[in-house]
Amino acid sequence: MEVLVRLDEDGKITLPESVRAMLGSIRLLRLTVQGKRLVLEPVEDPLKRLASLVETDIRDVEVEIRSLRELAEGGLTRAVKERWG
Repeated sequence: MEVLVRLDEDGKITLPESVRAMLGSIRLLRLTVQGKRLVLEPVEDPLKRLASLVETDIRDVEVEIRSLRELAEGGLTRAVKERWG
């Protein structure tokens, strides 16, 4: 698909509705300048990505914190033993 767009006085481009429909819910784009070409590529929203990594099924925060602390201490203990025997 190729469309003609115009820069306004502030240097903004408005994407036609048909292009926005093709992109769906994507709201973040990477602009790459290649010589005299401008390339726009959809990028996943980093906040949505982080939100998808957050565990939402935590029932007892204290138990979760204790578990994470134990994992961290175990990793630290292993690292110390590997380095200094």
